[in-house]
Amino acid sequence: MSEYLQKPPKNVGRYDDAIRLCENHDLGLPVSEPTIVSMLVRAGYQAVGFGKWHLGYEKKFWPLRHGFEYYLGPLGGGVDYFYHTEWDGTPVLFENDQFIQREGYMTDIITDGALKFLRDYDGQKPFFLYLPYTCPHTPIQDPDKKPPVPRRKENWNEGSRATYAKMNERLDQGIGKILRALEAKGLVDDTLVIFCSDNGGTRTARNAPFSGYKGGCFEGGIRVPCIVRWPGRLPAGKVTDQAAITLDVSASILRAGKAKLPAGRELDGIDILTLIERDAPLVPRTLFWRQRRGDLTWRAVRDGSVKYLSRSQGAQFQEYLFDLENDPAEKQNLLDARPADAQRLKKLLTGWEASMQDDIESGRLGSASRQTAASARGY
Repeated sequence: MSEYLQKPPKNVGRYDDAIRLCENHDLGLPVSEPTIVSMLVRAGYQAVGFGKWHLGYEKKFWPLRHGFEYYLGPLGGGVDYFYHTEWDGTPVLFENDQFIQREGYMTDIITDGALKFLRDYDGQKPFFLYLPYTCPHTPIQDPDKKPPVPRRKENWNEGSRATYAKMNERLDQGIGKILRALEAKGLVDDTLVIFCSDNGGTRTARNAPFSGYKGGCFEGGIRVPCIVRWPGRLPAGKVTDQAAITLDVSASILRAGKAKLPAGRELDGIDILTLIERDAPLVPRTLFWRQRRGDLTWRAVRDGSVKYLSRSQGAQFQEYLFDLENDPAEKQNLLDARPADAQRLKKLLTGWEASMQDDIESGRLGSASRQTAASARGY
């Protein structure tokens, strides 16, 4: 296997600049960009990971170069759970810097790797355990029924909701095993555990009462579950209505690990866990999203409880305005009823996009950010 897995540009057109970056062999996260991992490692942590990488197919982008001392998982985002190949047949399961073959269901491989790490953990250094499961990403495959051949593009998305549910049950079981392993090791009171998804469910899932699905900017596509366990710091059963975004998780982890940002760098998110610890009043937020795939572009901004979003594809253009406090399901388009709010939010969105473009052109955003520059603060 070569150091570079050639992925045709036609498969990466989901960001404004992705095709150019791919053609230049530069589509990925450069080691020059600070990450949670590199900052925690500098603060004295050991970092290990099990699960999808999805931050670059070229070896120069791989996990060990970002500070992980061990990593096992698929290079891309979704793989055949049994054969560990992508839908074009490319084998992508790797361990550190080597491609490997291993028997087993992908979800179980990830769980078993984490369990082995916890069993062997000697307590010499604090750890950051990164577990980006591929589940429940397609293909939809029963954990107990290995097919005779791997999935390919023509049948990649086939599968029933019952199988989808079974996949999630296997994921839940794996997380339960990991939590019990922490208990057996006596690490519960000294471990921050965060469970979070990266997007809403697909049409195989059920996002009710929210509208939309993964890949769009309706609430069903961008609202995600987030559960945090931090004994002695966060009260059990606490639920917050604070508007938050996954970028906030980064700020919270760095604060918890006493890690410092490099000079001249700043975070886009806020330390959301501090607000919950202090039972602070809700903080008004303005959040932005942008999503591109081919000629389809979603744009959205939320200011307080009011949200504007647009969807454009070719000559088609739709735009919406919602009051999420009164209509979280986004069923009532207020675009005509509240023109002042619509104009204000559109101006915010346009200004944000312009500021991101200025950052690119001035060099304030490195190549790691160029592929997602327009969504760096919102998706």
